[in-house]
Order: sequence, then structure tokens, then C-alpha cells
Amino acid sequence: MKRILIALILMLGFTTYAADEAALESNQSFDLNANINSNEDPPPYYDYIYGPGRTRRWYDSGTNRIPKILSESTVIETNGRLVNEVVIRALGNRINVQSVVAVLIDGRRLDLWNLTGTIRENRQLRARLDRYYSVRVERLEIQATSPNLIGSRGSVQVLLGLAD
Repeated sequence: MKRILIALILMLGFTTYAADEAALESNQSFDLNANINSNEDPPPYYDYIYGPGRTRRWYDSGTNRIPKILSESTVIETNGRLVNEVVIRALGNRINVQSVVAVLIDGRRLDLWNLTGTIRENRQLRARLDRYYSVRVERLEIQATSPNLIGSRGSVQVLLGLAD
């Protein structure tokens, strides 16, 4: 019984391989512009939320002091700009980031879990908001603490990679 099953599996694999080979032999030359004139769906368009996914320039949104013991939410207004990526830098002392949420202009919330964790002094974490596109962000909400009991409080600097 096992031999019959193995033979069937090998036969099916060979027939699909042979069909793929025959299709490749019939289309020896490939036209890179063939899909442009065909009746397929057009590429995705940019609407009021999405834009091109290239970072053109960096915008420094300033520095914010982080509290020591209690976790506090820091809100950074971006005013609906097309943002590709976010960089969070720790200045002065290390900080512990519990969550970073990007609120889009249509009310959706993106949880940026790549930016969570402990950031040492003068180090940074970087995350893209979307894999292919820029996203219109209304505000960033950062919840963080400065875990050092002795010494100064840490500060966070947020840089936005803009597409416009």
C-alpha cells in the first residue's frame, strides 16, 4: 500500500513538473511590459491615507522628558503628515518604552511593537509603519518610564521619516 501511495505522489509531482516545463518552453522570451497593456487590475493607488513609501526627509519633533516611577503617556502631534518610519532616541539616560501607538487620520491605531523595550543612552530604535506605503498619522502616543532611581530623568527624541 505504501509503495502505491509513493508511486502516485511521484507521478503527480512529475506531471506538474512536466506541465511547468512545457509552459516555460513555449514562452522562451519574456516581455517585461506585457502586464501594462493587459486587462489585469491596475497597481494600487494612493488615496487620502496612503502615499509613496519612500522617506524624503526627516522631521525632528523635539525632546520630551520621561517620568521616573510612573508610566506616563506622551503625545506627539504630527498633523496628518505622510510618515514612513519612526525613530525613537534615548537622551540623557536610559528609558523603558512600554508601548508606541500611531493613530491614523481615519481613527485606526497601529501598535508599533518594534519600538518597545529598553533603550540605552544615545541609542535608538527604528520602525516602519507600513511595508509598502506612507501613512497619514494624526499623532503618536508613547508610554514610557525612566527606570533609573538615581540620576537624572531620561528624555526621548522622536524623528519622523516623511514622504512629503
